[in-house]
Amino acid sequence: MGLDKIEGYCVLDEKAKIQLHNRLNRYRLIAPGDAINELKDHPSEVVILDVRTDQEWNEGHIEGAQHIELNGLSQHLQKLTTNKTIGTVCGKGSRASTAASILKKNGFQDVFNIDGGMKEWKKAQLPIVRDDN
Repeated sequence: MGLDKIEGYCVLDEKAKIQLHNRLNRYRLIAPGDAINELKDHPSEVVILDVRTDQEWNEGHIEGAQHIELNGLSQHLQKLTTNKTIGTVCGKGSRASTAASILKKNGFQDVFNIDGGMKEWKKAQLPIVRDDN
């Protein structure tokens, strides 16, 4: 199956992409800078859920984030608090998008996905921590 006779396409800037995503999905897509503002403004109300692999997590993560790999998320939902805002993050955004959908499907009300994941977080030079094991 393919696409034939494409007459045009649309390229969205970042703001338009986020606005469109937020209208089509049941969770918010926010830029890394907005995510860190949510963490600073509401530290006891926001949890970042990092769904990357252990190796990715150990290379650096958002301070205070909770780590549950995506492939085990459905089995570990009880580790998360349903009355808090949960922001999902992964390497580039696709696994976090899946995680956000799983959370919404399981009754989590206020969920957002960090647009571009840790790649964009690092690109914005936002702080990361590494666990010393």
